[in-house]
Amino acid sequence: MDLQIAHEHNSCPFPYQILNEVRQVSDFAFPVEPLIIRPVTESDYDFVRKHLDHDDSRICGLTFDLANSTLIAYSFDSSIYKYLEKSIFQLHHLLNIWARQIIPRSRVALSGQSTFNLYENNRLSSKGNQPFQAFEVIIPNSRSALYPSIVVEVGSRDEVTARAFRWLTQSRSSVGAVIVFRFRVPTVADLSGDITLWRASMIVYERCVILFSLGHCITIVAEMPLAVTWSNMDQR
Repeated sequence: MDLQIAHEHNSCPFPYQILNEVRQVSDFAFPVEPLIIRPVTESDYDFVRKHLDHDDSRICGLTFDLANSTLIAYSFDSSIYKYLEKSIFQLHHLLNIWARQIIPRSRVALSGQSTFNLYENNRLSSKGNQPFQAFEVIIPNSRSALYPSIVVEVGSRDEVTARAFRWLTQSRSSVGAVIVFRFRVPTVADLSGDITLWRASMIVYERCVILFSLGHCITIVAEMPLAVTWSNMDQR
C-alpha cells in the first residue's frame, strides 16, 4: 500500500492527518504491506513518533527515510509474536551456545525493540529503525555497543529483505547478521487468515567486509524452512 498524500508545508492539520493514517496500520492483520507516506518532513515524523510512543503499542515500525522524505509504518498482529515466541526462545539459547564456544564467558542477551538511526557514508540516512527482535553479544570487560550484534526481522514481502540489507550496511559495521523470518501467504483466500498454514522460512544474512575497498558484501549463510527442527539446525 503506497499512500500518496499531497503535502502542503503550510497546512497545520497535515501532521495530524499523517498520525491518523499511521494509526490505521494497527487495524490490519499481518501481513500487510508497509504504509508509505511521502513527501514527509523530519518535523512531521518527529511529531508522529512522539504521539505514537504514548498510545499506540501495536505500531511496530515507524521509520523516516531522509533521502526520500518518506515515512514507512508497519505493524504485526499478535498472532505473529505468539507463533514465533518459541523460535525466538530457542534461537536465543543456540546463540548463547555459539558465543561461548567462540569467546569463553561471553553471552548473548535480548536487546529488545529499541529504535536506531542508520547511517550511509557517515550521513544520517534513516531514523526510528526498530527490529522485530535483537540480540547483543556481551563480552566481559568490553564496552556496550551502539547497535545490536544480531537483528531479527519478520515480513512477507521483498521489503523485509531491504530492511535486512539496511541493518547490515548502515549500522556503522556493528550489526553482523540479520535473521529473517519470511512468510509466504497461501494464495487460497480462505487459508490466509490462519498463520499456521502459511509457508515460512528462516534466512540468515551475514555482513562481510571487502578489505581492499572498505566496502560491504552480504552473504546468505543459510535458508531453511521454519518447520526444520532446532536440533537439526544446531548440527549444521
